[in-house]
Amino acid sequence: MMPCPFPDCQSSDAKIEVRYGAREVECPSCGKFKMADKLFESAAVVFGPPRDSADDLRGFIQARNSEGKTPMLTDETWQVLANEHKDEESA
Repeated sequence: MMPCPFPDCQSSDAKIEVRYGAREVECPSCGKFKMADKLFESAAVVFGPPRDSADDLRGFIQARNSEGKTPMLTDETWQVLANEHKDEESA
């Protein structure tokens, strides 16, 4: 078990598997998702304060998990997905 890549997550019980070009993460707090290697390696900086985007992204992950889906996060998509979830929540 390893710490979740989201720095504000309190869980150190994340299961992280290395796959070609991505990490498969299963965190008891954040959910199950895939994260591109490049994003995973910079997660502490990218998802550090302010945490609003990390909270929205976590909500997106959990919503997709409830639909039986495992989202893939990349440098190019994570902000769009977080904003999409934020818009869904405020609608």
